[in-house]
Amino acid sequence: MDASKAVATGMRCRPIEKTVADAWAWMRADGHRVEHPRWAEHGIAPEKEAAILAALGHR
Repeated sequence: MDASKAVATGMRCRPIEKTVADAWAWMRADGHRVEHPRWAEHGIAPEKEAAILAALGHR
């Protein structure tokens, strides 16, 4: 996705290290799934993800 318009307005990307650290802290603090009306546009259905992870031996 082209982010040039956002960058032109002064927006900056977060360092991936910060994003991962914050996500990990949220998960360890009993984070829960955030409902979003457009989740299907940005990923796969939770049921499909669960089936894939189960097939790979993950919980």
